[in-house]
Amino acid sequence: MESEEKQQNARFRFSIDGVVFKSLMQYVGKFDVDTPTFIVSSEGIKLSAMDPTHVMALYLNIDYYAFEEFEVTKEGPLCIDITKLNKILRAYKKPKRKREYPDPIGLESDGQKLKVSFQGQIYELHILDLGSDIDVPEPAIDRWDCEAVINIKSLRKAVKMASEFSDVIKIEANADQLIISATNYEGEKFTKVYDRYDSEDLIDFSSDSEVKSYYTAELLSKVLSLTLCEYPKISLRHENPLMVEYPIDNIEVKAYLAPRVGEDYEPNNESETQEDIEDQNQQEVSEVSEIETQEHEEIPQEDQEVNEHEEIVESVEVSEKEETEETQEEIAESEVSNNEVSKTSVSEINIDFEGFTYVLIAFGAKWKANSLRDLPSNINGQVWKNENGRPIRII
Repeated sequence: MESEEKQQNARFRFSIDGVVFKSLMQYVGKFDVDTPTFIVSSEGIKLSAMDPTHVMALYLNIDYYAFEEFEVTKEGPLCIDITKLNKILRAYKKPKRKREYPDPIGLESDGQKLKVSFQGQIYELHILDLGSDIDVPEPAIDRWDCEAVINIKSLRKAVKMASEFSDVIKIEANADQLIISATNYEGEKFTKVYDRYDSEDLIDFSSDSEVKSYYTAELLSKVLSLTLCEYPKISLRHENPLMVEYPIDNIEVKAYLAPRVGEDYEPNNESETQEDIEDQNQQEVSEVSEIETQEHEEIPQEDQEVNEHEEIVESVEVSEKEETEETQEEIAESEVSNNEVSKTSVSEINIDFEGFTYVLIAFGAKWKANSLRDLPSNINGQVWKNENGRPIRII
């Protein structure tokens, strides 16, 4: 029974451009399908596969015209370990000169083993039982809101820069622009704008309506990783899978990436209201309050408040007493470090409570401390700086 199943595998002998075949197999490997199943027929080779999480899908069709040699003795499936095949293809050397014609890669199957040969090297791999789904239906999207033909190197660079800010990338489109952006949790943002009138990287663009979708940065980089095409076509529809289509001679490559939906991926965006900010601050204040309460459990709250207020009253009384004893001449002689000092008189001292930080305000100067005990107990004759950095003397 096992022998009969293996006999159903395709048998053929192919020869194809080595650079093209190596790039295509490396791209297939990006979709996390360990054992893709190709369908071999007299018309060429096809593959439809989906990653295990059903987020990425790949549709590959290599027409027989793409082959230098193409002979099929039995049509059928071809299931291989793509990881092992790509390890073999690493040994393939690309031409050193761009105009030099690349060496071909030979592929031959007897239904049980796949022979891979190039540049004097021959490898053999076992053909596996059917692995991935043979027929993965293509997403049924009847129309696209936006289509753009764009320079792949520029787009890859924009995605890479955006991924430095967030692992989720937003792609937007309006009547004239394609926009790639990402925002981190501190509100810092990266944006790349491709304008249909100004951008040299955008050679064709059409958009019927505004589009906005979010995609995982790592997966977006994977579907944009094929190196055989300089200007792929990007198709978008609001909150629908993105499609990347690579036009290559006699080869059709389509990749789909599903968007991320149902979450807010811009925690610091402009739509955040003042009420949201105040709620967040209040929550942080409550957390700090709990911590301070735990640290001072051994001190009764009433006694602590009395002690703190007594220190402030004592500070005020000392200041008023010393104010009556000092003269303006004595103040002039006590200038510190030749700093410019502005003189003022004590009129009142206020204690504010800002987010569990005690603030002492006197004559435009401000001192902050985590507790009343940390505030200056005697401000008379001391030189402090106000919020503008200007020295001020308290007298």
